[in-house]
Amino acid sequence: MSILFGRGSYADRMRFVLTATRQHATNLCKFASLYKAVTILLRRTRGGKPKGGDAFLAGVVGGYAVFGERNAVNEQIVLYCVARCVSALLPRQQVASNWPSDRPIPTESKTFSVFAAVVWGSVMWLFDQRRQNLQGGLVNSMDYLYVNAEKWQKYVLFALDWMPSLRSQFCMLTPPLAPPLSLFSLRTLIWHNK
Repeated sequence: MSILFGRGSYADRMRFVLTATRQHATNLCKFASLYKAVTILLRRTRGGKPKGGDAFLAGVVGGYAVFGERNAVNEQIVLYCVARCVSALLPRQQVASNWPSDRPIPTESKTFSVFAAVVWGSVMWLFDQRRQNLQGGLVNSMDYLYVNAEKWQKYVLFALDWMPSLRSQFCMLTPPLAPPLSLFSLRTLIWHNK
């Protein structure tokens, strides 16, 4: 995503991706090592008996020590984990009584649909009204997709004019209840909505 939506030259973007990948792998290795060390230490203080809160405590120690520094990589990892924690709170589908205990139970379909709608409505509102509160990488992606799209409309028109297969694919994507959309009306729509 950094290569596609990032800023700077492609060489700079590639350097960033390689640096971020190395930092990501190093941080996960540090976290796993620290997490295991803390859980082993906690177990040994109780004569080898684990307790339910050990994982949480070891996670807090590792999270603070390894991911506590605010940078682009840590922010992405923490946001990924937050999203997984929040989605874990959603209701789950009904499963058979013999469902394997090590296999995740899928989110209930209708709940997920509402969750997706609320998340996308929220992020689009935040992007429109309070973009400075959103994470930088997300803002870059959204700028590229929703703001800069107006700047590359001439390339879309060129592609629709000169690539018949692309034009037919575009026409198939238009809703069936919409009035027929000719290339001329599309061009008029785009040029008048600058």
